[in-house]
Amino acid sequence: MAHLNRISLVSLFALGIAMPAFAQEPTTPPSDEADAGRDVVVITANKRQESVQDVAVAVTAVTSEMRDELGIRSITDLTNLTPGLSYTAGNERVTLRGIGRNTNNFGAEPGVANYTDGIYQSFASIAGRDNLFVDRIEVLRGPQGTLYGRNSIGGALNIVSKRPTDDFQGELVLGMGNFDQRKAGFSLSGPIAEDWLRGRVVAVKEVRDEGIFYNYGTNETEGYNLNNWNAEVQFEGDIGDSFSWWTKYTTGRYDSAGPPGGRTTPNNLAPYDVNSFGSLSGTGATGPNQTWAFGSDPRKLGFTQCGSLQQNPALVDRNTVNSCGARSAKLDAYDDFALEMIYEAPGFDIKYLGGYIYYNYVLTDDQDGTPVTSIRYNSTSFGAPAPVGTPGSAPRTIFPSQTLRYNENRAFFSNELNFISTHEGPLQWIAGVYAYQENFKQPVTTYYKDEPLASAPGILALNAAYAPIGLAAANPERIFSFTNNIGNNNSYGAYAQGDWEINDQFKATVGIRYSIDNKHIQEQARLFCYVQCSFAPGYSPYTDVTRAIWNGVSSVPGPQPGVTSSTIANPSGVTYNAMTGNAERLLEDQWDAWTGTAGLEYRPWDDTMVFAKYSRGYKTGGFNATDMAPLPRTNEETVDAFELGWKQEVPEYGLTANFAAFLYDYKDVQVPLSIDPDGEGPALAFSGFVNMPKVQTTGFEVESVWRPIDDLTIRATYAWLKPEVTKSGFYVNNLCTPPTQAAGPDQPASCPAVGSLTAAQSVEGNVLPQSPENKVALNVAYTFNFADGATLMPSFSYYWRDKFTTSIFNDPVTFTPDFAQTDARLIWNDADGYLTVIGWVRNAFDDEGYDAATAFRRRSLDVTQNNQIYQGYTPTLPRMYGVELQVHF
Repeated sequence: MAHLNRISLVSLFALGIAMPAFAQEPTTPPSDEADAGRDVVVITANKRQESVQDVAVAVTAVTSEMRDELGIRSITDLTNLTPGLSYTAGNERVTLRGIGRNTNNFGAEPGVANYTDGIYQSFASIAGRDNLFVDRIEVLRGPQGTLYGRNSIGGALNIVSKRPTDDFQGELVLGMGNFDQRKAGFSLSGPIAEDWLRGRVVAVKEVRDEGIFYNYGTNETEGYNLNNWNAEVQFEGDIGDSFSWWTKYTTGRYDSAGPPGGRTTPNNLAPYDVNSFGSLSGTGATGPNQTWAFGSDPRKLGFTQCGSLQQNPALVDRNTVNSCGARSAKLDAYDDFALEMIYEAPGFDIKYLGGYIYYNYVLTDDQDGTPVTSIRYNSTSFGAPAPVGTPGSAPRTIFPSQTLRYNENRAFFSNELNFISTHEGPLQWIAGVYAYQENFKQPVTTYYKDEPLASAPGILALNAAYAPIGLAAANPERIFSFTNNIGNNNSYGAYAQGDWEINDQFKATVGIRYSIDNKHIQEQARLFCYVQCSFAPGYSPYTDVTRAIWNGVSSVPGPQPGVTSSTIANPSGVTYNAMTGNAERLLEDQWDAWTGTAGLEYRPWDDTMVFAKYSRGYKTGGFNATDMAPLPRTNEETVDAFELGWKQEVPEYGLTANFAAFLYDYKDVQVPLSIDPDGEGPALAFSGFVNMPKVQTTGFEVESVWRPIDDLTIRATYAWLKPEVTKSGFYVNNLCTPPTQAAGPDQPASCPAVGSLTAAQSVEGNVLPQSPENKVALNVAYTFNFADGATLMPSFSYYWRDKFTTSIFNDPVTFTPDFAQTDARLIWNDADGYLTVIGWVRNAFDDEGYDAATAFRRRSLDVTQNNQIYQGYTPTLPRMYGVELQVHF
């Protein structure tokens, strides 16, 4: 009777809000009887091979076969499927159960760890690597602070490569699709020298020439273009009966205008400001307003532009832009080396894993986002617009088109030594030590490349130690702004975890880890003012204001934590390099933490596991290493996570269902914000990278796969998530009009009232960004079996995601709408297993959705635009379709 009740309850959940657990063939194939009723998933969540149903971790595992069936070709596709996982393609940020990263600055760290074959790297887009490379992807949800440690406070993504095979195998893949997409790839794998040496080689090239945005300035399309190639070689061998090794080298390049970083959105949904020559005071802008060219100001004499359109086309069609160049993201170097060695000692294995990853990424863009290339106007001798006929005035031509160059140059080194039990008995254990080093540069530069004045700038410094007027250091590249952080990060850890099988029904797990992280960073910055600061006699129209902005004076008195160059006389720690013209500052600190896990598993029946676990996660502290702001150091983040799980199989009904409910106590969340320390006034506000005191996260997730008949498979996922701020500081919302001014027409209701002593506000009760409350995925696939042995599988997927915010202030204009997407695939396999043909369509109904929403408040001389809030959106991909041929041999 109890058995019948158990089946009924599980079936009810599966039919209601079920979520899938995804399968692959294990190392040792299961019996036909077992395979008929369940998905067998081999994962390495605990750094040993186990079935997903046998490990007390909330995990989604997707094999290469399942990726073909469901159409998972990118990290975005994986996000649609996986409970609790969010990803924004434009800035390459991953969030898991509300925990992620809120800045791309290298002084900070991500909250979800990414591993490729056990080697840590900071970016998640690698999960979109082609199936020829990838055996499976594992998404481990919840803190993995014992076995993974570094930055796994939210969870971890494991990408596991296909390995060399004992028998000769090969595959050829050809594909094509709309937007002029083509793909070609191959793999070869097999023995090289008798039974002791095996190898594998893979290469893929993919191109998509047509973009999804039309640019009126260039008369071409851009956005989500592709032009990339990847190649990999592996060797694997055995030395005697007890020693094995494996190594790989992966390389790749791309030269495209797609994500991460490339065009994923129009610039904004604001009309051009045609009335303001420059920005109003107090906005921090130090350059001219390009779209003044399109106004009717009589001081303007003429202009030149790319194309002919003089309005923002995104106001009518959000898939359009109007600028002088395509936004282009290039990876001109990527090298990934890994080495694994295993010695099988009596009763345990000794495993070494080492790796090195290097990449160089360059993003270029038309920074001003307009088609204007030059403006001719009547000017005073020092650059200010003047009415025609003003004594001493004359025509002047400026070249305000601005170019951005963003560069990431990064190298990762890691070494790990594991000791893994293999003996029989109730106690199984794993212990290890870990060392990691990262070296990086992150220069961000904007230029006025066509402006001759930029080559020989003047200088302005408010600090009496410097001459107020004179010549600045040379500027041959015609830089307008420059920031860079050059650094070195180190991380060390030691850990141990044990599983004690108390009896056939109960197993206890205890794990502990100690981590040390340190950072050493040099900040660099330089800033110019272009005609905006020259509205006084004697100043150059192109002025170096570096020493005026970063002059050693700080709004926070006294030496600052983490700023090693800070002194009582120079509390900001900023010094000036006369040779380069850069302001510089040194940052250094160290953080450490104990993390761990404790859990209890209960197996009342062979096909049932219930578990309760506690995990503590940690993310190292960091620095706001961008603009030399006060108090750049942040404390570490920590989370205490409590989770209940239920993993259930009902083989006679072809059902697998996994459930998880969790509660997080998430502290010191690292968020870039403008801060008012006391919240009472007068406001001592500055932009920084701060620790928000406390967030309480609650959530519920379900995964299931159901095969009611042999050829029909139904997979579904559901997640509910609420990461709520329960303790907050006082922060300045940049969408709010300062309380000394009249409120804007659409100011958020949460903004301080006019006349308040402070512009800051609490965010208690708000939810964290990138965290949709509800999320659903459903897939239905049916296999038709033909008399000759061939099969045909139609597969239909439906994804729905709730609205979510991109701002901690939760303003309505920062919420994306909810979104639904339908995909379809038709997969034919021949009888002999040599050929596979896949026809596919993504976003079949061409539904309009958004990956992110942003907003800004404009300051303008145009009263219809001043203090008006305007939005920007990152749209999801439109309908895409194509066909792929796979030849297996």
